[in-house]
Amino acid sequence: MSKSLVKSVSVSWMILMLCTTASAKLTPFYEQSNDEWHCGYKNDIGKIVIPIKKYEHCGDFSEGLAYVGEIARPLVEVQSGYKYLQGFIDETGNLVIPIEHEVLDGALYTEFKSFSEGLVAIYRNGKYGYMNKQRELVIPYQYQDAQDFKNGWCSKKYAGDKSQ
Repeated sequence: MSKSLVKSVSVSWMILMLCTTASAKLTPFYEQSNDEWHCGYKNDIGKIVIPIKKYEHCGDFSEGLAYVGEIARPLVEVQSGYKYLQGFIDETGNLVIPIEHEVLDGALYTEFKSFSEGLVAIYRNGKYGYMNKQRELVIPYQYQDAQDFKNGWCSKKYAGDKSQ
C-alpha cells in the first residue's frame, strides 16, 4: 500500500470517529450519594460526556437541549410534594436556560417538558404558556394543560375551560 493511501485512509478514519463522537446520542444516567440522586449524561458507548451535577432530574435531548431539574431551594411545599424547577442544558453541559421555570408536580408524576418545534411549555401560577429557545414568552400563560407541538399544532386547554 502506498503512503498516500494509508494517510488518506487514516485521515478519513479520524474524521469519521470525530463525527461519530460528536453526534453520539447522549442519555441521562443517575447515581445516588447520601440519600440523594443526581444525574449526568453518557454517550451511546457508555462514556461520560456530561458529569454528574447537582441536577436531580435529567431529560432526553430534544432539538439540542435537555431539561434538567431540581427541587426549589429553600424547600417549597405544594399539594403533592415539593416545588420543582427546570432549566435546559446544551450537549456540552452548559446551562443555557436557567433553572427557574416551575414544573407541574402532580400526584403521580412530575411533569417536566421538552422542546418541540422550537418551543417548550412552561408553567407558572397554575397556567401554561410557551417559551422559545431565546427565553422569550411567545404564547402567554393561559392554559391549564399543554402538550408538545407537532406539525405546527399542539393540544392545549384554556385555564378557564371546564370541559374535558
